[in-house]
This record gives sequence, structure tokens and C-alpha cells, in this order.
Amino acid sequence: MKRFAVCALVPALVSLLVVSLAAKDDQPQWKALQVKHFTLQAGVNFPQEELGYLYEGVLEKLGRSKLAEQVLDDAATVPPVDAANSVVMEGAVTSFDQAGSTHVHMEFKLYRVSDHRLITTATWLGDNLRSIHGKTWREAGRLVVQEVEKATKGLQPLASYPPAPPAAPAVPATAVQAPTSAETLTNSSIVEMVTAKIPEDVIITKIETTANNFDLSTPALADLNQKGVSSAIVKAMLKAPKTPAAPVQPVAATGPGGGQAASVHHEGRYKAIEIRHCTAGQDISVTSGFLDACYESLKTRLAVEQGGTPVVAEGSTIPEAGAADSVVVEVKITVFKKSHNFPVPTPGTMSLEIGLYRKNDHALINTLTHSYKLPPKSDEELGKAAGMWAALEIKKAMNLQ
Repeated sequence: MKRFAVCALVPALVSLLVVSLAAKDDQPQWKALQVKHFTLQAGVNFPQEELGYLYEGVLEKLGRSKLAEQVLDDAATVPPVDAANSVVMEGAVTSFDQAGSTHVHMEFKLYRVSDHRLITTATWLGDNLRSIHGKTWREAGRLVVQEVEKATKGLQPLASYPPAPPAAPAVPATAVQAPTSAETLTNSSIVEMVTAKIPEDVIITKIETTANNFDLSTPALADLNQKGVSSAIVKAMLKAPKTPAAPVQPVAATGPGGGQAASVHHEGRYKAIEIRHCTAGQDISVTSGFLDACYESLKTRLAVEQGGTPVVAEGSTIPEAGAADSVVVEVKITVFKKSHNFPVPTPGTMSLEIGLYRKNDHALINTLTHSYKLPPKSDEELGKAAGMWAALEIKKAMNLQ
């Protein structure tokens, strides 16, 4: 009889342990999650009403998640007693386009409330969204929350993160000096240094002391990992504040080999924007039809976005007097992986590197990088999309109106 009682007790104890562990897994990560109103990156034209609907949808979906005991809107306040175990989320729309289907890209940063320590970042690439307008943007909140949940999965407890670094002392505006170097690091710069076997600590120091325009989207991070960039370097890239684009200053034309200040003076508009044919990086397999479609789409779209500046084809003659105030655009495909359905449906990825050069001496003005998820489309359709996306990035970088 006693043996039977013991045998009957063991399954009950195992069941109790399983229930206990499951309950532990169901515990929210944080005390509170406050969601700030979403903002728009400079040059992004996203209707405020629809942005509000998207914000409402994200709040609603987060409220059903297990990230926090309570989800608060922008008007709420996290109690001081909970600040060290609570998170505030800030989101910004970095790209928006409704040519054909809707494309919207957003970046999110999550900070510890007590000291605004950056905990993690997330990116939502909403591409080829159909029948989305007005209040239907609320449903898109589900897609956003999925990406936030992925980014926060497996995070350490907030108490394990060190305090946020102290803010730099304010510097009077009159004391601000221009950087001594015009170099801006990109993802390609990091890969180039890693390939050259530059020591890891040197690369990290370079990241910490040099302006950057890193693409930190999920596909871009996956590409860096595939190219052998270490996690320590990627973390340094994530921590480095993104350098805002410097205002364009007038410079005199210096001729080939003599111009270190690569900028143009446009006084309301540039003299001309010359579009070069799209190219592909080494070992990137794309068809000529893709590259032709990219080039034609880039010309057409940029002509719509150019704000009065003439957009000319490759090889067009630009008067010598206007060459110092004209820009040459070169687009290179650095990553291209088509979507597939086997063994599981997987979206493709594509990364662009966009070079902006001064016409008279081909001095580099800026380098732009961005990555996108690709739907299962033909090469010509994907090339057209690449040209359109490149045009939107150029519009933002050149402040075209």
C-alpha cells in the first residue's frame, strides 16, 4: 500500500514542477513598458493620422504580450520605484513609400527608464504591404510587435546592465569645430577592415572615434555575421551614435586630386544629378535585366523626387561651370539573395551601397547603405524596386524637396 502511495505521488510532483516552470516562463520581463509616440526621420512623409493608428495598434498588441506587467502610453509615468526594472521604447519611421504597394521601415530603441541605458534595438521592414490605409494600420502593429519580441527574446535582467555612460558636457556652439576627417564608416568599411585582418580592438576604437552611417537592420546584421564580423565589433556598431548628415557647405572647385572637402553648394537646388548605371559587387549574381531595370527606375523615381534639379543619364554633358555644384550617383548591389520556398518559405534580402560624388573631381560626398527583404518577384521587378528604394534614400540624404 505504501509503495502504491509513493508511486502515485511521483507523477503529481512532476506535474507540479512542470506547472511551476511554465508559470515562471509566463512571468513578464519587466514591470512596465512605456511606448513613446512614433516620430518621422527627416524627409519621411508619413500621414500623421495613420501614424497614430499604427501607434494605437502597437500599444494594443504589446498589451497582450508578456514583455511587461503593464504597457503605458506616452502620457503615463513610470513610478520611480519601478524605473530600474522598466523600459521605454522609442520608434521612428525611417522610410515610407506608397508607389504600387506600401513600404514602411521603422527603427526602435529600448532604454532602461531609470538611467536611459540602451538595452536593445529592433527594426521592422514592412515591404509590399497591400490594402493598408486608415485604421487598418492598427493591424500592422502586430507585425511591429513581432519584431520587438524577437529583439528582446533572451535578454538579460535589466539589473545586469551597467549604468548608462555619463552625458558629455555641453559645449558652447562657438566652440564646436568641424571634424578633422571627412571619413564616414559604413558596413562595407567594417568588412574591409575585418578582411584586411586589422585587430579587433583597433576596429572598435575606429568605430568609437569616427563618424558613421551604419545599416543596422536585421538583414544587414546577418550579412555582417556571414562575412566574419565578430559580435564585439557588431556591438560597438550598435552602440555608436549615428552621425547626422552634415549641412552642405559651399566650397570652391579644386580639380582632380586637390579637393579634400567633398561637398557642393546648391543654393536651393543642385545644378544637375547624373545617374550612373547600377552595378553589382564581386561574386554578386544578378542579371543584366535587373541592373537595367534598377537604372531606369532610379532615373524615373529620382526625377519625381528631385525638387527641380535636372536628373540626367550617364554620359550626359554637364557644363564645366556647373560641375562643382553637380552630383554623380552610383548604386552598387552588395547583397542579393532571392526568396525561396524550400525547405521553408524564406524572404530574400538585398543590400544597396549608394555613392554620391561631386561631378568635377569625383570626390566622395556621402555613402549610403540600406538593406531590404525581397518578395518572390522576377529580376526585373526586383531591379525596379531597388532603383525606387535607392531614389528614396538619395532624396533624404540630399534634402531634396
